[in-house]
This record gives sequence, C-alpha cells and structure tokens, in this order.
Amino acid sequence: MSLSRRAVGLGALGAALAANLPAQARTPLSGWERWFHEGRYLPLYLELKAQVEAGDQAARGQLVQFAAFLGDEATAIGLIETPPTTSTPRPDLGRATSQDAVDAIAERARGTRVVILNEAHNVSGHRGFATQVMRALRDEGFDWLAAETFGNHADAAAPSIRGYRPGLPFGLAFGHYTADPVYAELVREAARRG
Repeated sequence: MSLSRRAVGLGALGAALAANLPAQARTPLSGWERWFHEGRYLPLYLELKAQVEAGDQAARGQLVQFAAFLGDEATAIGLIETPPTTSTPRPDLGRATSQDAVDAIAERARGTRVVILNEAHNVSGHRGFATQVMRALRDEGFDWLAAETFGNHADAAAPSIRGYRPGLPFGLAFGHYTADPVYAELVREAARRG
C-alpha cells in the first residue's frame, strides 16, 4: 500500500491538531443519573421526594414522572393538580352524551392518515389508554407509531427505536418515558403487531 504525500501530510496535521486539544473530561454520573440508567427508580424516587419535601421545587417535575413510573399515581397527579377556581363558570353539559372514547377515536380516524394523542408525563393511565387506541387503530390499518420519547440521534451508533424487534430486550436508551413500564409495554405490543 502506498501513501501519497498529501495523505501523510493531512494525517500529520490531524494528529498535531488532536494533540493540542485538551482531553475531554468525563463527568461522572450523579447519583440520580446512575440510578435512572440502572433502572433503579425507587432510590431515585425517594431522593426526589426528599428534595421536594426540603423545599426544592425544581425536583417536583421529576418526582411526578418517577412517581408515575412506580405506580404512585397519588403523588404523580396530586403534586401538580390544581383545583378549579370558584370563579370559573361550569360548562353546560345538559345535552352532552357519552360514548366510548376508543371507539370514537377509531371512527374519526377512518379516512385520515395521522392521529395525534396528547398525554401527561405524570399519568401512566394515559399510556394505558394510548395502548387501547393503538390496538384499535392497528385494526383500522394504521401501521406506524411515532412518539416524542423516541430518540432521533445524529450518531448512527446510538440506540434507535428503529432497531427494536419483538423479543429483544427493551432498554432505556430507546426513550426516556419508556422508563414507565406501561409505556414500554405499549411499544413492545406495537412491535409485536407490526
């Protein structure tokens, strides 16, 4: 194999530039980051709960999410629930009718290409409802599931939900909110259904 002068020169220049760059220090993971990546939600939940009880309001948003991941819906919803004010007029529901929400969504979805659901990050029940909607829409011919939680990494080596196949282990690298077991099961079922 022969190398041109240009290739050798560019290689030497690259090595010289790299030698002058400071080594990138790796910041060790904090306790909560380590617990999260290890899937140890209970110590993380207890730490966040202690921070909120000590007055750290910044920890409140994270606590409600991890409370939902652990099934503590009372904390997950109760910490951010705001009761209606007495000055807010109540809607007139005298002529309202009720119907099954999943059936209503599936009916309205016929003839469309996209259905968008909203959910609260602190309510696992919303992901359970989304599972029911996914089943109904799959039966209607919908065959794509997109979610805000799925990473769209520029690094091709980073885990991507596109690489997930039924039967493979489902890791946190596929998306932050899939740490909720209900959400992870939604994605696993969607993959099984194609």
